Amino acid sequence: MTGAIRQKADALMRSEVAAYDSYLRGECYGFELYKNGELSDSCWGFMGNFCDVLKDMAEYLPDECKGMVDHLEEQERPATIIKTLLKHAKIQVDQAAKAFEHASRQQVLGESR
Repeated sequence: MTGAIRQKADALMRSEVAAYDSYLRGECYGFELYKNGELSDSCWGFMGNFCDVLKDMAEYLPDECKGMVDHLEEQERPATIIKTLLKHAKIQVDQAAKAFEHASRQQVLGESR
């Protein structure tokens, strides 16, 4: 094993430990973007110090939304993953119901065959 390989392995392990430490501390963040009351985008899995995470989120967001990160705040008691998944499922069902209401009867009948 060369010194360069050893350094790469050491850096990789330190990175893995830091990510797991952030996970255990609950330093896991995400966001949801809504347009006209409907979920248009979301991204989860930002991990680490909240200030650093805000910078990472800003890089992901569309240009017109980048300024929003200045108004984000950390929540002390975030929802559990089950509540979050149920919330997203409800949003998807609501959006599907709206699409169904707006679809023509012929289109809906044709899709069911």
